[in-house]
Amino acid sequence: MCLESNGKILATARRRDDGWWDSATWPQGPTGLWASAARAAFLAARAARRPSGVAARDVVGVQRMLMGWYASDTARASVRDQLAPLENLGQARADTAIRTLAAYFHDQGAIIKTAQRLHLHRNAVANRIRGITELLDVDFEDPDQRLALQLACRARLLG
Repeated sequence: MCLESNGKILATARRRDDGWWDSATWPQGPTGLWASAARAAFLAARAARRPSGVAARDVVGVQRMLMGWYASDTARASVRDQLAPLENLGQARADTAIRTLAAYFHDQGAIIKTAQRLHLHRNAVANRIRGITELLDVDFEDPDQRLALQLACRARLLG
């Protein structure tokens, strides 16, 4: 399909219940590219009458899905709200805290594995996690809070 045809397809997108934008409010930069690719894949799947579910289960597929989610204004606002206490620490400290938290989630809450991943002593990781949980006022035993925070960290590190 030629570039002009792709442009016409994407220009028909409207910000409606399906969560897509019209051409005037299309996201800019990498988010816009991901949104364009997601929209094109959605339209191609619909045209082929195939389900538009997740086709890839590898890391790239998950990142693509996460970027599609993060492209929405609601998701970006949610990420900002969840991570605001960390962002208030300043950029360098916030980045360190978010990377620590993302590694902690990646290692399923194992302090020693997280310490090895970050090349830190386990006590340093435990102290960081304790401080982060106090700042964010979250309960890692609650699976919904844990998932929301994990998605927020991953989206923040991608964007």
